[in-house]
Amino acid sequence: MPRRASGAFGGILAPAVLLVSMGVSTPSASASSFSSASPSAFCTTIFTYHATAVPSPTNLKSYKAWAKSLEPFYERLASEAPSAASKSVLNEVVVVLKYYASSSSITKLDASVLKYHAKWAAGAAALAKDIESCAKSLG
Repeated sequence: MPRRASGAFGGILAPAVLLVSMGVSTPSASASSFSSASPSAFCTTIFTYHATAVPSPTNLKSYKAWAKSLEPFYERLASEAPSAASKSVLNEVVVVLKYYASSSSITKLDASVLKYHAKWAAGAAALAKDIESCAKSLG
């Protein structure tokens, strides 16, 4: 996948990854509140996230496998999303991942990601807000 498309898709997931990693790294500072808190299913799932390296954008086979491996996590997050806006963007990410996992052309992937980038970026802001609220509720 050309760099501009993988960068665009990365822009969709970046706020979530950043906020998840910040939230995961902060519980030790407030371990007592974390252990006594009753996190929502969405929060619990967020804290199970383990970042994986994005494969080379020129290797379609590894890119397809990477996308397929992420589908269950994002499907679960979408089902547990605390807001309609987050649910919408997570469902869109699932659709994109399914498309990536079944695609036979890097050129088509590039065109698809660039076409919908603005919509996904706007939706990612709502998702970031819900992830931030989750992290604050545990602190």
